[in-house]
Amino acid sequence: MYVSVQFKLQLNSSDRKKLLELMRKQSSAIRSAYKLLKDKNSHSQIYQNLRQLFPDLPTKYIE
Repeated sequence: MYVSVQFKLQLNSSDRKKLLELMRKQSSAIRSAYKLLKDKNSHSQIYQNLRQLFPDLPTKYIE
């Protein structure tokens, strides 16, 4: 059995900007990882490239 919750998130402008920037970087990292994967790179190579391209992105999102 699964339960889902819907809600509206209220953020102040500075938190909203931070969240949007994080979402953009995560989306860019996913696209970059997919491109690297298509080029037959290994997991460790992809990880290292993403760490270099997105140094301020938390490791949790790069894994």
